[in-house]
Amino acid sequence: MPKEDRYGGAVSARTAPDPSSAQRSKRMKETPNALGRTLLILGDHRNLNIILEAFRQARRFGDWQERLDISDPVLAGRLRSLVADGIFTTIPYNNAPLRHEYRLTERGRELWHVFVALWMWEARWANERGNGRRTLIHDVCDHPCSPLLGCSACGALGVTPRDTSAKVSGDSFERSNPSRRYRRAARADDPVTDHQTMTATDLLGDRWSMSVMAAAFLGTRRFSDFQQQLVTIPPLTLADRLKLFVDQQLLRRVPIAEGAKRMEYHLTPKGLDFFPALAAIVAWTNLWLTEGQPHPIVIVHNTCGNVFEPCFGCNVCGKRLARREIHFDNQRRGLSPQQ
Repeated sequence: MPKEDRYGGAVSARTAPDPSSAQRSKRMKETPNALGRTLLILGDHRNLNIILEAFRQARRFGDWQERLDISDPVLAGRLRSLVADGIFTTIPYNNAPLRHEYRLTERGRELWHVFVALWMWEARWANERGNGRRTLIHDVCDHPCSPLLGCSACGALGVTPRDTSAKVSGDSFERSNPSRRYRRAARADDPVTDHQTMTATDLLGDRWSMSVMAAAFLGTRRFSDFQQQLVTIPPLTLADRLKLFVDQQLLRRVPIAEGAKRMEYHLTPKGLDFFPALAAIVAWTNLWLTEGQPHPIVIVHNTCGNVFEPCFGCNVCGKRLARREIHFDNQRRGLSPQQ
């Protein structure tokens, strides 16, 4: 049985290396779990930008053409995939020739928690490249707000990763990294280098980066343990992501013992601050993609003992934020008010 512990401690049981890891790796790639399916959707820069623009009122093919640097065939392919994934539905607006609008489904609209969490992280850590210059307005109190992470079950605000515990199914990470759905992106879409400031989209939009970050939150510390948890990740890719996270101050290298040469990787305050986004992704996955199967990861709020369903509260008036009651200062009121 997998162990459970607070974030920052060991979570999943350690096992001896599997001599058939190559066969396991192939099997896990072919049969992704719910978290793997989420990473196929969100672990792609272009998908993230397409969904984000939908929250900014993009509806028609031309809207994305104008706003995104993406070719027509690639845009058409991504939209088809997002419809198949249940993120968008199509609504005809012209019959001759046939033209469709793409509207967020309920499943797609519930991703607003993820995007608010990404904005929160960027506002604090990536202002020069991220979304931090935009101000989030709470329409209820009509004040700029910095959302506070809360527990939907008990209403507590200001929840931190250390207030939670995690339960992990035995093969969560192994089945969370399926084969790439799309061709390798152009170099401009590759993971950010250490000469740039990483944005939340850089982090979530690269499936390997997100997998490494999730493993770090769940107590993985050493290179060999990252390899064991993320059985499908190539060693060079893992080394590259760990170095990048150290350079970006998401992780710090710590000797395993005083005076030792071997190092562990520990989350920094900047890394820990990504927890709201991770919690929102886990909750969305468990709600929409598990389809009766065991949840790959379950987060528990230790204070009330309930499964942690993240919500956000206004730091000014204390009331819970709702999608239709918040907007950015350069947008109309309500995220995606037409939906």
